[in-house]
Parts: sequence; structure tokens; C-alpha cells
Amino acid sequence: MSAMLARILKDPRTERVVLGLIIFNAVTLGLETSPSVMARHGALLHALDRAVLTVFVVVLTARIYAVAEKPVTSVIFLASTKSFT
Repeated sequence: MSAMLARILKDPRTERVVLGLIIFNAVTLGLETSPSVMARHGALLHALDRAVLTVFVVVLTARIYAVAEKPVTSVIFLASTKSFT
């Protein structure tokens, strides 16, 4: 399971989607600095921010799972795992 997940995460299409989400999130965060935009579309911007954040957490969790050689039990283990490349 983790090998299949690693292949999916390393796929260039997956990386492009994540990069697109990062850029999209940067734009929405920039829009949140405008009082007039927030007055008109604040709820939508917050919902989009939460949705993108959820995707980021899922991808990060999947990456940790894909490279973990044993169950993740501590912060020290997380810091010592090999990098995802």
C-alpha cells in the first residue's frame, strides 16, 4: 500500500496539482488582506482556505505514511525519517 501511495505522490501530475493548490492558496490569502474583498467574499475565501488546508494535511499525512518504515510513534521518529524524494 505504501509503495503504491509513494508512486502516486511522486507522479508529476500529483506534484503539479499540489503546486497549483499552493499558488491558488497564496492568491486567496492575498485577497484576504483586502478589507473590501473580505467584506464581500470573506466567507467564501475562508471556506476555500480550509478546503486547501485539508488537502495539504491529507497529502502530508500520505507522504509520511509512504516513507515510514515503521509506525510513527514520536516526533523524534518524524525528524529522523528519510526525506521524500
